[in-house]
Amino acid sequence: MGFLQEKTRLLVCLAAAVAFAGAAYADEYHYNSTIIGERPAGMGGAYTAVSDDASGLFHNPAGTVYSFGSNLSVSANAFSTSNKKYDNAGLNFSYERRSETLQPNFFGVVQHTPYGTIGFSYAVQDSLLEEQNQTFYNPTTTVTEWTLNYLKEYNIYNIGPSIAWNVSKDLKVGISLYYYYKKYKIMNNSFQKYSNTTYNWANSLLREEDQGGRPIIGILYSPENGKYAVGLTATKTFLFNSDIYFQATQKTPSPTPPTDYTTNPYFNIQRFSSETNTPYTAKFGIAYFPSNKTLIAGDLSYTSAVTDIWGDHQPVINAAVGMEYYLSSSFAIRTGIFSDRSNTKAVATAADPEHIDLYGISFSGSYFVKGSAITVGFTDSFGSGQHWINSASPTSGTMTMNNLMVFLGTSYSY
Repeated sequence: MGFLQEKTRLLVCLAAAVAFAGAAYADEYHYNSTIIGERPAGMGGAYTAVSDDASGLFHNPAGTVYSFGSNLSVSANAFSTSNKKYDNAGLNFSYERRSETLQPNFFGVVQHTPYGTIGFSYAVQDSLLEEQNQTFYNPTTTVTEWTLNYLKEYNIYNIGPSIAWNVSKDLKVGISLYYYYKKYKIMNNSFQKYSNTTYNWANSLLREEDQGGRPIIGILYSPENGKYAVGLTATKTFLFNSDIYFQATQKTPSPTPPTDYTTNPYFNIQRFSSETNTPYTAKFGIAYFPSNKTLIAGDLSYTSAVTDIWGDHQPVINAAVGMEYYLSSSFAIRTGIFSDRSNTKAVATAADPEHIDLYGISFSGSYFVKGSAITVGFTDSFGSGQHWINSASPTSGTMTMNNLMVFLGTSYSY
């Protein structure tokens, strides 16, 4: 069977098996869910024109040429939580979903050599564990009880080496070559009991695993006077393997098996590999150093439109502004604002994914002792938007979302 036929069959079966849950998706529709590194996170991600420590291996490898000596950086998400509430999810109730994770999100080491500045890093770009366990009584005139159990896992990992060089006194270039791994899984279970003692039970499992390579190419221009710097990066993920597995099981109120297993299956399995498209992202940043105690930075990023097996993703522009200030030689504070806009279009039909633009704030503090530092901080993003999570609902509904990350980071220069 050809790929387009397989794709059509998968989407038809998926729509039939999870019609009770509608087109509900999460942070795969946002590109700025997690800000990598303790110093960039404190500045809202405005780091493209700075990147002068190990976290620059991910943000702009060219900046690591300016790192103070050789250094090692580790940052951990002490706690990450996401709350989503879908109003008007059915006729008289709302869905509520919550994600909580505890996971280190970055490790990086930088070493200066006669051949350039080399490094190695590991970054968790996204980490989501979303759950919903709710029971609704008399949600419709015919359904007396409706139980929903939903679990989503979504993780993206990057790991690999980097190298940066001095092109001139003012211009630096660098590249990071990451191995990219994405794991995505949704388990959905629905049980509906009707007033006439019949029931409808449906269960589905969707799993996707992607592997590929992700280069990040960076340029940093900083004149010798040290008052400002300009950075530019470009990146795109090139997949060499994408494995998708889908399984659906359904028992309808009718005691007679259906004749059309495509639209009303008792059991259906699909598994295939596909060439999933990925967007490219370009970032431009500028940093200004008004004094040796103060840094002000701004970033502007563009991620291209892309069409993959799951649908169309719109182009996205995000921005960030951050500041760093040294209260003393041993203590610094950072703050920032940033956007995390959705790559989906406005919701018009029940087939459209949710659409919600997020805007956030960040703050952190660092304490320095003899070449080492410890950082504590948080980022918090929030927004409201639209959904049509229940395809049986006659209209779309409103939704709210809040992402909070509390992080702990340590670094050491040697």
